[in-house]
Amino acid sequence: MENGSSAGGSGAKAWLDQAWADWIRPLGVLIVAAAAYGAYHFDLVSERLSGIALVLTIVVGLTAAGVIPALGLAKKASQRTTIFVFAILALVGAGWPTLRLALAPAPLAKGRLTAGALKQTLTTGTDGPYELVVSGHFKQAGTSEADAGYVLKIEGVGQEEVSGDIKRSTHRYRVGRRGGMASSVEERTEVVHRLDAVGGGTLTVSTDNVDDLLENGLEISVRNAGPKPQIFWALIALAVLFGLILDTGLVVELREEDRKARGPKREQSYLTIVSAMLLVFSINFPMNATSSTLVRSAIGAFVLCLLLGASSGWIVSAFVRIAARPRRKS
Repeated sequence: MENGSSAGGSGAKAWLDQAWADWIRPLGVLIVAAAAYGAYHFDLVSERLSGIALVLTIVVGLTAAGVIPALGLAKKASQRTTIFVFAILALVGAGWPTLRLALAPAPLAKGRLTAGALKQTLTTGTDGPYELVVSGHFKQAGTSEADAGYVLKIEGVGQEEVSGDIKRSTHRYRVGRRGGMASSVEERTEVVHRLDAVGGGTLTVSTDNVDDLLENGLEISVRNAGPKPQIFWALIALAVLFGLILDTGLVVELREEDRKARGPKREQSYLTIVSAMLLVFSINFPMNATSSTLVRSAIGAFVLCLLLGASSGWIVSAFVRIAARPRRKS
């Protein structure tokens, strides 16, 4: 009787394990993704919270997608240690510049430039480094394209000049098999400039003119800049190097029974592809994201990292594997 109960329990566990891998886990992921989209679409969660969750999901998910299979192939302690170092480099290098944008610090000082007030003095209480956030809104809402450029001079301990534009653009695209056209309007109402040449506790921001298209002029705010993003790009580049080393070494020849079941392919890791995708994401997302477009910018950066990062990482890793493959003696 006990043997029958034990066999039944083992059979149920085997069925559950198989069902979990086949459909329970994928279905659960789809349900969670649908619930998250619904909460964002109906404004049940804020742009900030949605952006933080999406960026975390992309960075941690991509890192895990490369690290977990690689750990299964690692046979040596040195290989597992290198994979651990790779994970730290990837998470810190891609996580800091992207999450910091979603978790932007509070402004140290604010001001507004208008046609009647072309200069503002801002007291920050610190010495920098700083980021200058410039934002504005157009007087007339609508679908027509608009562009309001600006040039700002910042003076403190040192001086610097920055330029940019507040922009509204219309994108037209084809829908349906009959060639119908649809359009969408995108507004970029906020631009962030890092100030590397200006410090001090008091900053003077001035301009020669403010575009008439803008309602209430240009709003300016100063906040702490944090470390330079190039530091974290270097960490991701180092992760790419570690990925190449690991992908070259973590190639496992299948046993005879596995080869019959899976075909002639070999088991290998894909850390170079993952790290290249993270590099593209960590550069592109901060370039385009603002406090009001975190989700849209994260999705756009993720699509780009799938296309550009994955393809470039695959090409580089394939080339290195071929070059590192031992030559057969004739």
